[in-house]
Amino acid sequence: MRNRIKRRQVDVDFDKKILIGMIVSDSYCSDISRVIDLQYFKTDYARKIAKWILQYHKRYKEAPKNHIKDIFEAEQETLKEEEADLIKSFLREISNQYENDTNFEKSINTPYLFDQTIEYFKERAVTKHAEEIQALLSVGKIDEAEVKIRNYKNVAKVITQWIDPFKNKVIDRVFDVDEANNLFKFPGALGSMMGYLKRGWLIGFMAPMKRGKSWWLLSIAILAVMAGYKTVFISLEMSEEEILERIYKIISALADEDCEMVYPCFDCYKNQDDSCNKQERRGHKRLLYEDGTLPDYSPSIRHKVCTSCRENHSSDFVASTWFIQHHVKKMTKARTKAYAKGLQTMFGNNLRVIAFPINTANTGDVRNELENLEYTENFVASVGVLDYADILGSEIPGLSGRDKVNETWLMLKNLAQTKHMLWATGTQSSRKSIYKKNVMQDDTSEDIRKLAHVNAMFSLNQTETEELLGIMRVGVTVHRHKKSSERKNVIVLGNLDVGQPILDSSFADDKKREMKITKNKSDES
Repeated sequence: MRNRIKRRQVDVDFDKKILIGMIVSDSYCSDISRVIDLQYFKTDYARKIAKWILQYHKRYKEAPKNHIKDIFEAEQETLKEEEADLIKSFLREISNQYENDTNFEKSINTPYLFDQTIEYFKERAVTKHAEEIQALLSVGKIDEAEVKIRNYKNVAKVITQWIDPFKNKVIDRVFDVDEANNLFKFPGALGSMMGYLKRGWLIGFMAPMKRGKSWWLLSIAILAVMAGYKTVFISLEMSEEEILERIYKIISALADEDCEMVYPCFDCYKNQDDSCNKQERRGHKRLLYEDGTLPDYSPSIRHKVCTSCRENHSSDFVASTWFIQHHVKKMTKARTKAYAKGLQTMFGNNLRVIAFPINTANTGDVRNELENLEYTENFVASVGVLDYADILGSEIPGLSGRDKVNETWLMLKNLAQTKHMLWATGTQSSRKSIYKKNVMQDDTSEDIRKLAHVNAMFSLNQTETEELLGIMRVGVTVHRHKKSSERKNVIVLGNLDVGQPILDSSFADDKKREMKITKNKSDES
């Protein structure tokens, strides 16, 4: 009896999930209208709400969202008092979620919810059909029961996932879904190069060891949260405390101590060598030494950077870098709490973190943890970040070496597709790449087949001089969906002392716009 009560509660809860999806999401409401049968719902009040939503969608071609309250008020007089109270309570619950989470609609992983709904409808259809057949058998109506069995194919046909690719409705849905799958992208030139990161994708960052992969992965997690998506960060390398400290730095940009912090910034090379004669130039004298090298930064050097041509999208801008100095406060408990509260107020409570010891978890364990999170907190992630894939445990007992690595990346791609999530992870490039200017495809470690499983693999490139200048060059190793070149780089400025791997970015993709990396005088000694 207890199991039946629990099962009914789960069904009723899922009825609510379906209704919430239908109320807030245009795409989910459209998809579900093709397969829904009101008899699949467990309660009368759920059937009534679903009917209202379908009528609204048929007329306006969109989900009702806040208009559901108007619909309820118009229909309230036709309801029994108990039924009206249940619907009012349900709508109040949704309204509270809307008020407390400005990104409530984005925080719902609607493609995954649709897959779950299909499975739920299949189960409800079979259960309902079986009950009807059993009822006929119990009164000796065997012939009618046989007819009922044969007719089940009509139910199955309604909820099949086979599609006709040439129907107008299908074509419309493909274009709508492609746009809906765009989750977010990095700001500036970096975002222009990478494009939108999409639901169902697996992306990777490849670099030699100690190149900042973990910082980049954490930045993706925070960017996803700030875009309004439920996000999980899973580490196999750092402890919980290390992860959290880095997260706090990223969201606050505070330092370990009160100090004057020096940040890299873009400047025009023509401003630095005093060859620019434009009226709008902001600098007034040469910065470089006669041999073309940069002086070591000092606050006493009164150099004004100039990015006028960059701001006006002029090709005259030749990217170089200099520095600016700001006072930074110490990261304290009180300040961290204030930043965390501000982030949650603006973007919702959308981040969860877990740490596994190295080689103790595989993608099956990751999937289990995701499903535990769904069950215990109703937290259905749209973005997953894993630091990092190469040190996951074996998927199959006894599997090792290249086959183990290949299976890991294959199953991560499966996780991205079945959960309708964006997954981002890192991979360490080969030893020979440590001293190379650019990480290339042939620097892939362990098994190059991992490049076949990703939608995109990005490289993090940095020389010793660039590290001192706060410069990272990001390249595209492979990209399944857009034309790219391994040698085309975006210059990214960062400062990890305040948890900021991405302060600004600029293209450096040809000889005319190639980044001018000039050594400091002290680097030559």
